[in-house]
Amino acid sequence: VVISTMNQFFNFKDIISISLNFLYFFGIMYPEFDTHITTIKYVIRVSIFLGFFFGGIVIAEIINLYLSIGDLQQMMKALFLTLTNLVSICKFYAVCKNQKFLLNLVDKINRKEFQPKSKKQAKSLKKYIRLSKIISISLYTGCTMTCGFWSIYPYTDDEGPFLPIAAYIPFKTDNPRVFGLVYTYEIIATVIGGYTDLSVDCLMASLIMVVCAQLHILNDSLVNLNSMVKEELERNKYEGIGKLNKEDVINGKLIECIKHHRAIMDFSENVIELFTTSMFWQFVVSGFVICATFFEMTMVPVMSVRFFSMVLYQYCMLLEIFPICYFGNEVIIESNRLTNSAYHSDWINYSFKVRRNLIFFMTRTHRLLKLYAGGFFTMSLDTFIKILKSSWSFVAVLIQIQKT
Repeated sequence: VVISTMNQFFNFKDIISISLNFLYFFGIMYPEFDTHITTIKYVIRVSIFLGFFFGGIVIAEIINLYLSIGDLQQMMKALFLTLTNLVSICKFYAVCKNQKFLLNLVDKINRKEFQPKSKKQAKSLKKYIRLSKIISISLYTGCTMTCGFWSIYPYTDDEGPFLPIAAYIPFKTDNPRVFGLVYTYEIIATVIGGYTDLSVDCLMASLIMVVCAQLHILNDSLVNLNSMVKEELERNKYEGIGKLNKEDVINGKLIECIKHHRAIMDFSENVIELFTTSMFWQFVVSGFVICATFFEMTMVPVMSVRFFSMVLYQYCMLLEIFPICYFGNEVIIESNRLTNSAYHSDWINYSFKVRRNLIFFMTRTHRLLKLYAGGFFTMSLDTFIKILKSSWSFVAVLIQIQKT
């Protein structure tokens, strides 16, 4: 296992590798335009994926939403996917505009302070990397299955076949060939929209997981401060380095923890600065989209393909915000543990100088680290529950309106 105390390097960037690869592939993030070929390839990718497919379907959905005003059922049918794509545009803008800032932030993941100090910490970081990949695969799988059901259900409905996406088509699709082309276009556009949107969400969740993971290993370093000091003294003795003063080593390790804490705070501030606006709109729109999806589910037979496609879409929408809220909540919990972890570092045997530095550090950690979306929503499980409650309340109101 790679540990930094042996001057070995632990690559923690793997936690965001899947989402970054997708963002580069679909053109949300641009490469270094070092050659004309690279530039041409990028322009072609963006024109096809984001221009022709994603841009085209978003415009068609907006027009369809406008034309459906006055018909509640048609509006709700058009609303859930249109709102999701509009928020996606906000996310894409944040990533593309701040790409250099984002890449600098990604480089900070492997900064010296973030390297594990023991085998246990390295193992813990590997668990976060595996968990990040599991979440990403779950989201992409859910998106693929949802689009698969959407492509099937128009042929299973009594009124079918019809186009799977509620979008405005400026020409007739009576001809089978034209219908097939438009049908294929809508499915491909939906897949691209889903994959790109989820890639940004996975990136945000992974960056929050970095904050959570670093707080976790910082707590471990504080609790095991004495053990780390003993290992340092034994290693120096074994390597033939001159005898070190134990108190100096303890103070040095404590200062490393303080620097680690500052690095975590700096990293978390950068994450919020990058995604605060897009996350705010994600939380706002998620409530409406979940509401619209629930309402749509009440309008179709339970055992129909349409119903299962909506269940899968709801799964994607919930999994889109749940990891962000969950790991945001874990950040609060791990941050709250810091003072207690410092207290359990066997400080009673420390010198006055070390105890004074420890008290300063414990005073600083009394302020909990919380991640906010737009300065309004706290990324926590409490926010996730509130979104679900609000969505269900709106669904109940819409059902009553529909009945009347």
